[in-house]
Amino acid sequence: RAGGLRKALSIRAGVVLQLTLIAVASLSLLAVFSLKAVEMSMERRHAEAALSVAYAVRGAVEASAEGRMGGRLPMPADFVRDSPYVREVAMLPEAPSADAVTVKPVGEKTGGLLSVHSAVDVTLPLAASHGGARGIRVRFHSPGIEREAKDFVRIAGFLVGADIVIMVLFGAFLMH
Repeated sequence: RAGGLRKALSIRAGVVLQLTLIAVASLSLLAVFSLKAVEMSMERRHAEAALSVAYAVRGAVEASAEGRMGGRLPMPADFVRDSPYVREVAMLPEAPSADAVTVKPVGEKTGGLLSVHSAVDVTLPLAASHGGARGIRVRFHSPGIEREAKDFVRIAGFLVGADIVIMVLFGAFLMH
């Protein structure tokens, strides 16, 4: 008889087999759904890092404007040249409201199942006017976030692939 079981299974063995296959399939779903949680966590961590860098840039600009740094005023190009993470610093003529610090993703998302922006713009108000500017926008770029996203997708793909292999092996051992 084609497609039959090698030997008859008891009801208890059949139920255990079904529950095992459901558990294995659930691992595949868990791997895929966990990617969304990882994506949200990566975006939050990326925004927090961008905010920290933007506050440091703003602090240097404000300290320089107040004469606490003792040298020339830092130019936006200085921050871009000296940091691999700062892609752009722009002095804004209008200040955002003091309680409305904005962190906005910019550019293209990385492709695939786990898609995150590698760059974000952080807009902050300046405490005092700096050459007519009342706000600052810092574009923060993290070159490693794309690689990290690809690694997570690769791990999830491996887990899904392993689950499929396990289900196929179950079928091969039980069928003729």
